[in-house]
Amino acid sequence: MKKFYLISALIWCFCTLPIFDNYVDAKIYVDIDSPNFQQIPIAISDLANKTASATKSANFGATISDGIRKDLSLTGIFNILNKKSFLENTPPDAKESIRFSDWTTIGADFLLQGNVIQKDKEIIVESRLFEVTRGEILFNKKYISDINSLKTLSRKIASDIMLALINDEGDFNTKITFVSRKGPKSDLYVINYDGSELKSVTNHQSIIMSPRWSPDGNFLAFTSFISGQPAVYLRNFKNGAEKKVASFEGLNMCGSFSPDSKKLLLTLSKDGNEEIY
Repeated sequence: MKKFYLISALIWCFCTLPIFDNYVDAKIYVDIDSPNFQQIPIAISDLANKTASATKSANFGATISDGIRKDLSLTGIFNILNKKSFLENTPPDAKESIRFSDWTTIGADFLLQGNVIQKDKEIIVESRLFEVTRGEILFNKKYISDINSLKTLSRKIASDIMLALINDEGDFNTKITFVSRKGPKSDLYVINYDGSELKSVTNHQSIIMSPRWSPDGNFLAFTSFISGQPAVYLRNFKNGAEKKVASFEGLNMCGSFSPDSKKLLLTLSKDGNEEIY
């Protein structure tokens, strides 16, 4: 899957915990690089709510399923079938009870079903992915999350679907950084892959150029003219600290990080000529 410029995977913060994995094969079912590729038709049923509690009115199953649909839709790889077309609305408890012919009739190649169990502030999700034509289960997974991390849980399940079908986890847990300019002043912002949670990273109110993520997602390097001259700064997302790492006389331009995130490529003109360090 193609990666977007300035997107680098951040460390997964483990808001969800997979309890067991049951994959049939590590097989790639769909070749998205084929010139004949068409969007993958997939039916995502609302996860069945199995818990009767004081908060039983909260439809966690529908919320999680809606999140999965949104994440997969953003990839452009999937044709998410409309729930109104489903002939079978309530997920059965056993594979043998699924009428796969009903899903074939509406054009589904793959089917996701499962259930949600709530224990106080904890959510337990069981999800099962099927290949409809052969009635074959591709994975059967269980996750644990708190009720405030449903979006993270949805992304984890969507990522597992991607991995099972095209052998790629997708970009769901990545962030995008960009420079926002207002007149002569600009600053850096970070936003999630899906356009949510926009956050300001700097308050330089000056020219900012060439932001670069570290491969491990912990650092963001950039060139700023906040002091009147170009200087390279490093933002640490683990502790929020920002420090100046290059402010020599002349040009100070930020480049890419090394694969291990421990070194940073710089273009400097401190000796009179532009050279790479």
